[in-house]
Order: sequence, then structure tokens, then C-alpha cells
Amino acid sequence: METEFSVFHLKKIVITVDVEPDFSFYLRNSYFGIELALPKLLNLMEEYNIIGDFFVTSDVLEKYSSLIRRLQHCGYNIGSHGLAHDFICIKKKNLLPFGDFLPNTFRPFQQIYFKRHFEEQLHVLKRATAIFREVLGFTPKSFRAPNFSANYETIRSLEQLGYNIDSSVLPGRIMKQHQLFTLYDFRSAPRHPYHPSYDNIAKVGNSKLLEFPLTENPFLKGAPLGIGFLNMSGPEATLNAIEHIQEGDYLTFLIHPYELVELEKYYPCFKRHFQYCYDNFESLEYLIRKLKNKEYTFCDSRKIITISKIERA
Repeated sequence: METEFSVFHLKKIVITVDVEPDFSFYLRNSYFGIELALPKLLNLMEEYNIIGDFFVTSDVLEKYSSLIRRLQHCGYNIGSHGLAHDFICIKKKNLLPFGDFLPNTFRPFQQIYFKRHFEEQLHVLKRATAIFREVLGFTPKSFRAPNFSANYETIRSLEQLGYNIDSSVLPGRIMKQHQLFTLYDFRSAPRHPYHPSYDNIAKVGNSKLLEFPLTENPFLKGAPLGIGFLNMSGPEATLNAIEHIQEGDYLTFLIHPYELVELEKYYPCFKRHFQYCYDNFESLEYLIRKLKNKEYTFCDSRKIITISKIERA
């Protein structure tokens, strides 16, 4: 089955923001990105009249409900990013009973991952969705799995809960456990909106759910194009990366609010992990201005999908 969506001129950028705790792989209960960076990011987007997609974890939604309601009142596309920033299609198990007391740096080496079955994924996603209804008064229709951790069982779960769009697939990305066992593989996934297969989320199929893939950075295989690359390489290199992307209906630019905070000031022992996290709104604003001057259009996934359907008709 071929995709239903035609390709049009690549001048459309979707800023997608994963609203989540700070670097949860290493930190716990840290929200400097939400408290310090997210309000400034919203001010910048409002100043340049930029809409975008925001995927919010339910724990952040409960803790910072007034800030998320600001997103709602401004008309941004708000979706779920899971219950907390934990994997959806896989779960972690500690090999050692005292694993939680190990230094954060060593924790990944004493953990093993197992696939979550449909019932487990459905249970977690149902709780996350219920919190959205309680706090914001609506059921989200779009979803992104933390760490892109989605599979065909995730698609089935989201469909059952009434979601219309998933944005968890990053073409070109593969995740392996200890470099041995494949946990998910998106290397062959389409780079435009498609309906995934019930057997493989990275292939076109008959699901009613629409997959809205992220954009792979052409200079960093398997990594998303986003603020981390901007922080490391600068706006001109980021603009060069954007202009190297030829395939697809659009491109996404991924932002984590904590990437716009100098986390090493608060956690100096993790300095080497946070080398691409710092207050860099000047570079982001410069990139936005350059893109607007080159007649790029900022929109959200809803507009991309609407345009695609019009082109198809």
C-alpha cells in the first residue's frame, strides 16, 4: 500500500517541543527547563508568530498546569508525551537489587530492557490520557513516545484510546540494548506522513492512525534535527543542515526546554553530559529570522496534514 500523501516543496518547518523533566536518563525531579526556558521559548514563538506542536508528559502537566494552560489558550497543538518520561514499548529491570543506589553514571550498565506487551502499554497510556482530561478538559489526539520508544503495539493502544496522530518515528534511528539486541529500528521508515502497519510501525500499512515522522539530521545519522545541534554547531551549520534536506513534505525541529538551560551550573558532576545544554536563545532567534528571510513557513502538524489531504484531493 503506497502512502496517500504527496510531496510538496520543502519550505515548511514544524517546531516540536517535548515538554518533559530535565534529562531524565540521569536526573530525577529536575524541572529547570520547564521553569526557566519554556516561558522564554513561548515568548519567542509568540513574538515571531510561530505555531508548533507541544508534547507534554502527564507528570509535568500536573505540576505546571497553569503554564500548560497557556499553551492551550494560545492555540498550540498539544499532545501527550506519556505518563512520565519513561519508555513506552520497553521497560527497564535492574539486574542488581541495589541498583537505585548506584551513581547515575553507572545505572545504564546494570539495567536490562524487556518489551512491553499491548496490555501494559494500554494501561500506561490510558492513565496518561486520563490526566489530560482531568487537567485540561480534553482528550489529546496526538502522541509522541519518550525516546521514540514506540512499536506496533503502541499504535494499537493509541488507536483504542482515540488518538489520531503519532509522532514517535525518527527515520534513520535504531536503538539496541548494550549494542546487541534491537529494541526498535526506524532506519527504513518513510519521511512523510503515512499510516503504519499493524505489524511494523516503520512500514506503511492499514492503521487508521497517522504517523507524522520527525526529521533526521543529515549530518548526524539517527539523530533528530533540533536545538542540540544548534547549540553544538551554531545557526549557520544548522541552516546548512536544513537546506541539505531534500526528501519529505516538511521538516521538524525538535526542542527540549532543558537544552536551553545551562544545566552544568546546577549539576557540575554531569558536565560532560550537558555540553549541548545552555541558554542559547540568541542563536535560536537568529536561525528563525534567517529562515523567515528565506521564506520558510512555520506551521504545526495539523496544517501539514491538511495541506497534504488537499493536495491528494
